[in-house]
Amino acid sequence: MLPVASRSSLGILLAMSVLGLYADAGPGHGQQAALSGTGAISGALVSAADGAPVRNATVQASCEFATSSTVVSRAVRTDENGRFAFEGLPACSYKLSAFQQPFLRSVYGQRRPGTGLGKLLVLADGRRLTDIRFPIAIGGAISGRVQTPSRDAVAGVRVEGLALVEVGKRVELRFAAEAVSNDRGEYRLFGLNPGRYVIRVTEPEQPHQSPAPRLAQAGMQVNDCPISPTRSPTYYPSAPRFSTAVPVDLDLSAELFGLDVTVFRGPLTPVRGRLVGLDQLPPTTRAVLADGFVCQAVGSIEADGRFSFGSVPPGPYRVDVRTPTGSGGFWASVEVGISSTAEGIVVPMQPGVRVAGRARTDAGPWDPKLLRPDEPIELVLNIRLGAGAEMYSARTTIGQAGSFEILGVAPGHYEIWGTSTESMGGIVNAVFNGTDSVDFGLDVGSGGVAGLDLVYSAKVHKLVGRIAPSTNNSDSPCYAVVFAKDSAYWMPGS
Repeated sequence: MLPVASRSSLGILLAMSVLGLYADAGPGHGQQAALSGTGAISGALVSAADGAPVRNATVQASCEFATSSTVVSRAVRTDENGRFAFEGLPACSYKLSAFQQPFLRSVYGQRRPGTGLGKLLVLADGRRLTDIRFPIAIGGAISGRVQTPSRDAVAGVRVEGLALVEVGKRVELRFAAEAVSNDRGEYRLFGLNPGRYVIRVTEPEQPHQSPAPRLAQAGMQVNDCPISPTRSPTYYPSAPRFSTAVPVDLDLSAELFGLDVTVFRGPLTPVRGRLVGLDQLPPTTRAVLADGFVCQAVGSIEADGRFSFGSVPPGPYRVDVRTPTGSGGFWASVEVGISSTAEGIVVPMQPGVRVAGRARTDAGPWDPKLLRPDEPIELVLNIRLGAGAEMYSARTTIGQAGSFEILGVAPGHYEIWGTSTESMGGIVNAVFNGTDSVDFGLDVGSGGVAGLDLVYSAKVHKLVGRIAPSTNNSDSPCYAVVFAKDSAYWMPGS
């Protein structure tokens, strides 16, 4: 789960490819001598299902000192008996985490994998915590067969498990696992968290073409809506569109068998039409054919307004169009029913609305002295025109007096964030009609938004530190991630 910056205090997660590291936050902190100690933590990593040892798994012990920004993070591998041991630990409250396929990434003390902070192990000087029993749950699995309507096996196609994740007021579609069907058409998706899934089968555009490698990692939002497709994916059990798919619920460590997918072999309808109401379209105009909240196809648009969405299965859809924001920002959202023919669809464009307000800081009124010409502070509104489509953004720069406006914004539900600089942090609050849009998103209606109250953080701290491996391999790659200490502000599934 990738954390998202929030108003709560920040923690730091450090990860490396070596087994043991420390970090300090600048001069006077985090000297190596201060990071060693006489404490120890040891125990066994076991399967939550039957208590069997989990071998060759990574177990990490990490803590943050309350009196400084220093973080200790060390990792070891479990032995043949699932045993792990950390020696020479300084006094601190430690979090234990573990991962090994096909088990779920888990934190010691969690009631359910992937939820909650777990239980901290408080280690005093010289204290040895032994015989820690750390159970981790095996991931769930979904298996079945990909077949034609005549029940012939379909080999070599991509099968994906897509998780339906609720984020605020919306539902997102996230990658969870994928497989390629074998010569018998069989597939198996494993290592799945409990939750609700849809199964999607995608055939290559060209016959006998191998599936391209998927670059997305588990937890990432689906962002692969095709441009003018000639084939349609199939959703379990045999649906050519997402809105007619049958989702499946997977319990913790459960396995679902026999989820056979019959690939869609029905007719596809070419979709073409014209955008009206504008003499000239900007080259960055975007058009999406949406099936519910999911993108079915991205359109190709000509400068004179003609568009094509390729060929799609018959059914009800929505055409969403956006031009860049500004004084000439236009939009359209039209419901269309596609049957055996879909030629000559007319989509009227409408002018966008105004989003305006005033910014201040959490230290008081807006201070123009905090602004630098080479570092403008921006307000950014983001929206997806259907899950799977690229992000569409509307942005503006905060003025010297703290006022701002964005013209030509299309109505919709937006995520809101602001850029930060060395002298100004990001947005802490964004309140409109009594609702904080940072937490719940900003609803822009047909009348626009006036009086959006932005609060930026003026309490900016520079994080300076050093990461040192416990081995002599100084070339080992490493990274630091800053995240909210309170997991309630983390984005689910990311």
